[in-house]
Amino acid sequence: ATARRWRGARPRSARATRVELDVAFTVHGFAPDPTRARRAVCFEKQGPGACEVDLLAPRVVRPLAATAGRAFYGHGVFGRDGAALYAVETDLRTGVGAVVVRDGASLAVLGEFPTYGHNPHDCVAIDGGAALLITNGGGALDGPAPCVTTVDVASQRLLDTKPIPDLRWNAGHVAMSADGAVVVVSAPRDGRPRGDLGGVSIGTRATPLLLVPDPVDVVRRLTGESLSVA
Repeated sequence: ATARRWRGARPRSARATRVELDVAFTVHGFAPDPTRARRAVCFEKQGPGACEVDLLAPRVVRPLAATAGRAFYGHGVFGRDGAALYAVETDLRTGVGAVVVRDGASLAVLGEFPTYGHNPHDCVAIDGGAALLITNGGGALDGPAPCVTTVDVASQRLLDTKPIPDLRWNAGHVAMSADGAVVVVSAPRDGRPRGDLGGVSIGTRATPLLLVPDPVDVVRRLTGESLSVA
């Protein structure tokens, strides 16, 4: 694969210099190890590539690969204690989503559980790492619907499903505040022109997602792909 250059920055305690790493794919998501600040895992969007990086060396420590017949969608997250890494993968034939669990140190695969949706994209650790909040982008317009699911890590049970309120949208990136407010950004689903409107949905842990209709002059500019949310 053609190497792509990723740029990062050293911690504030070091000199304010930029570091560069050459990797064999275009990096999308970035999962820092909560127990070792210099260590992270990077994932490819809709592809098989991933790698562990040392941000201070700087160097690629080792490559990782998606499960055979699947692709990463660019996101993963370490558990709070760094003991496990969780990464979403999509079955390339069916679109069914899985969370693959890896040992936090060796990155060896330990197991997996379902995302309870199709074409998962983002995953965020909540409740101190006891659960994952996962966006499932769904299929094409006539296929599986997009949603946001909450899955208990220990039992692997589905705790909650929140449908995306406008079926013209997929489910992209998600964030949850400390008080349980949920925000999701969406792009047009497969089958719609890339310049069509995407949007923003908000809700809480106890309530459904609702689309954000105002201010109109902002909403009508939310065209094409939507990216990060905080």
